[in-house]
Amino acid sequence: MLTGLCQIARRGLLSQTKLDMISNDLANVGTFGYKKSGVSFKLPSNEELQDQKVNYSLLPYGVQAFTDFSSGSYRHTANPLDISIQGEGFFVVESPQGNLYTRKGDFSLDSQGRIVTQDGRLVLGEGGPITITGGEVHVDEEGNVYSGQDLVDKLKIVTFQELSALEKTEGAYFRLRDPSLAGGEKTPQGIQVIQGFLELSNVNVVVSMVEMLSILRGYEAYKNVMDALREADSKVAQEVALLR
Repeated sequence: MLTGLCQIARRGLLSQTKLDMISNDLANVGTFGYKKSGVSFKLPSNEELQDQKVNYSLLPYGVQAFTDFSSGSYRHTANPLDISIQGEGFFVVESPQGNLYTRKGDFSLDSQGRIVTQDGRLVLGEGGPITITGGEVHVDEEGNVYSGQDLVDKLKIVTFQELSALEKTEGAYFRLRDPSLAGGEKTPQGIQVIQGFLELSNVNVVVSMVEMLSILRGYEAYKNVMDALREADSKVAQEVALLR
């Protein structure tokens, strides 16, 4: 009986984890460059099922969160500081905790003429922060940044051998799970930098809502099964007491 309760509870907690992820995805559907989340899990083997720690643990077994890095659609804005990447790769921005990586390219200029994110983080070029010295900003398909006719720098756009090295932080930002992997940055091949366009979130609202409803129904079913098991357990306990 207890094993059954633990198994149902684990599935309920897994449903809660999925529900939290979908809720966060839907909350960020309007965030440029946002990437939706997913969760994978594996079933315990027969040998693992013999382990009481597996059977009686309430933690969902073998659960692992992941990020879907597929591209979203693109919106034309005609703003020269709205920049998107077609293909793999991330813009690199500074933060007090180290570099962050993002596909969110709705940039602006700060009071010193430096290209920054909407929350004020410096966008990095190959030579460091990019400063516009005057004149119209132009970004070509290779990511070269011009101020008027003058080449200022080239956007630093990187990727990694394994994108699983990245973990989500706030909004549409990613950071390295292990900071020592910073040396693993590489230049993506075959990309195209597009000025005046923004990449939208890759969250499909309709699909996410359908999945959320399915999870809620499953969660309710798990709760009903747990209530039934508890009720049966209570009846057994009462009958045993009467026999004494």
